[in-house]
Amino acid sequence: MSGLPHDRSLLRRYLLAGYALMIVYASLSPFAGWQMPGSGFLEVLTSPQRPSYTAFDAIANWFSYYSTRNLMAKTAAGRAFARFGTNIRISGQHLNNTTAGTG
Repeated sequence: MSGLPHDRSLLRRYLLAGYALMIVYASLSPFAGWQMPGSGFLEVLTSPQRPSYTAFDAIANWFSYYSTRNLMAKTAAGRAFARFGTNIRISGQHLNNTTAGTG
C-alpha cells in the first residue's frame, strides 16, 4: 500500500480538473435563453409573496442535518480513537434512557 497516497493525490487532481472543466463549460453561455422580466425592480420587491417553506421542508431539513451531524460525530470519534492502540478499551453510556409518556 505504498502507492496509496500517490493514488489519492492523483484522484484529487482529476476531480479538481473535472470540477474546473464543469465551471468553464457552465460559464460559456450562462444567460442563454434568459429574458428581462416584465415588471420593474421595486414592483418585484413590493409584490406579495406566497409562502414556499412548508412543514415537509422543515422535517426534511431536520432529518438531513441530523443524519449529517450523527455521521460527523461517529467519524470524528472513530478518527480520534484510531490513534490509540488496540490495548485500550473505551465504553459509552446513555445519559437519558427514558421514553416520553412513561412517567
